[in-house]
Amino acid sequence: MGPECFNATDLSAIGVLVPLTGTGDSTRWKALACAALLAVSQANARDGSVVPSFSQPPLLRSKLSAQLFDTKYTLHGGLEAFTAAQRARSAALVGPYRSTISTALASLGAYLHLPIVSYGSSSVVLSDDVRYPTFARTYPTDGDNAAVIIATLRGFGWNNLIILHVDDVWGATYADLIFARAVHCGLPEPRLISFMFKNDESARAAVRELSQQSANIVVLLAFGPDLPGIFNEADALGLLDGSHAWIGSFDWAPSSVNAHADAGRIPQATAAKLEGMLQAGHAPNAERFGVFRRSFALLSPDACEAMAPELSGMDASLFSDPPDDAAFAFDAAAAVSLALRKSQAYHHHHHHHQVDDVYTARAVRDISFAGASGGVSFDGNASKRAGYVRARRQRRLTHAIGAGGEGDRNVESLALELRSFRLVGLTGRLGEVHVPLHFSADHCVATLSPEVAGMIWPGGASKPPRDAIDVQEEEERRRQERQRALVWKLCVGLGVPGVLLLTSGVALLISYFRLQSRRKQLLWRSSRMPLHFSHCDPGGKYHLFLSHTWLSGQDQARAHQARQSTLARFRQCTAYPQVHLIKRRLTTLAPSMSIFLDVDNLHAPLSVAADMRTRC
Repeated sequence: MGPECFNATDLSAIGVLVPLTGTGDSTRWKALACAALLAVSQANARDGSVVPSFSQPPLLRSKLSAQLFDTKYTLHGGLEAFTAAQRARSAALVGPYRSTISTALASLGAYLHLPIVSYGSSSVVLSDDVRYPTFARTYPTDGDNAAVIIATLRGFGWNNLIILHVDDVWGATYADLIFARAVHCGLPEPRLISFMFKNDESARAAVRELSQQSANIVVLLAFGPDLPGIFNEADALGLLDGSHAWIGSFDWAPSSVNAHADAGRIPQATAAKLEGMLQAGHAPNAERFGVFRRSFALLSPDACEAMAPELSGMDASLFSDPPDDAAFAFDAAAAVSLALRKSQAYHHHHHHHQVDDVYTARAVRDISFAGASGGVSFDGNASKRAGYVRARRQRRLTHAIGAGGEGDRNVESLALELRSFRLVGLTGRLGEVHVPLHFSADHCVATLSPEVAGMIWPGGASKPPRDAIDVQEEEERRRQERQRALVWKLCVGLGVPGVLLLTSGVALLISYFRLQSRRKQLLWRSSRMPLHFSHCDPGGKYHLFLSHTWLSGQDQARAHQARQSTLARFRQCTAYPQVHLIKRRLTTLAPSMSIFLDVDNLHAPLSVAADMRTRC
């Protein structure tokens, strides 16, 4: 089937692809659709209150018209909406939201040279300019938002995470990007758990698998229809009572939970436990979004219904507080309007009667303007120049990110934002608190603003839950430190006495061996047997002179110099009992030796023995 089988385009016709049904939260999507129609209306009126470029030349040659087409939030519904929009001769499409739908429609758009500008499709698969040359988006890519999520986790001190994701083009690639970003920033490899889209039992099974993991930091990548199965099972398993931290993308909002609670798909008690749930990513620029909010607040439910009958029954409170996604939808319609205005001027100037679809598609990517979410341009992002390759266990899934697609939104003008779910008043309905974030120099850690200190966490806690695996590792380190301390105490308590005992034993051994060396000299004390002097010549004559042996114990050389009266007293026989004992024992010890009593008798050694015999 060739392009000629499709209807020729009308440069004034715009198709807006939006999921009006099948989401469980029609209010949010009607707000996005009305924002897109508002952009077309302001382009026709040359109203530059939100987009200053609307009031600048060139002028529209013909008024633009926008028509809504319901994608029903499914691939089949998206294909039906695309066919209906093409039959309406749409020159460009705004939407769709889901990446799975955009991937299919972008292939058809490339075949037909039909420009498609999405306000919510973020998958990096769509960055491929070769396969999708006519696709552009005003919403940041998953690669941009993955960096914000990991930086936020590290800002809270969380390191170990589980990624619970829907198993489609968007969810699988987004999970891989978060995985790669976590590894790049030095975190352990996350655990990936997937479930099927719009399959309640699959979602419940994934949550049961989640409950069996040690990690308690959960990154949730899901759509609104998946929420009942996930949160009902998580509540039943006690995962919403404060033990786990939950952080998700901006692909669903508190209003989605409120809609499910109103319909009875999520119990009110379970919805209330989601207070403290986090979302992180790129958000509209605060200043530009403020301009858009003031313009959107001028609308009413009747005004939106007048632009499209499908938008009947909108809540009036929605106009004073539109969802952030409405700004991206407004900018997508504004980009298409500016591109068609440029294409109309081109065809008028060159007198073309047949529409040059290639020029129109190229004109979209050349657009640059100040929009509702910030500065809008489609020139890719330098932050995505570093590619990655990720291989999964059962199949090889490779994503190479080059310089970013030429249709990717430049995110430099967008804000980094953390959102925390909060119960509003006594109504029991969920709202959200917006907290600004700031990247560190390496974009791996987010600097948290002081408002974080006042946040409420799951289970009503005032502090964020700690990383369970980090706590386990810390307890293990403390246990090992206690063991090391105990071992040290045992070593000191038993080792020091042991060393002392060993030293004493060695000293005793040394003393023992020394005594053993003198044992032969002391045998006579017990045996009374003469010692054998191996060094003495048998039959030789030896003399032994005694000193220091008197009762006083003093040297007899000094006594020799004392007074004669004292010396005479010491020479009395009564003064010799100890000398006699010593002499007798020495005689027994060495009978071959001559015994001399003192040095003062050396002048007449022969008289010593005679003197002793006569006196004692």
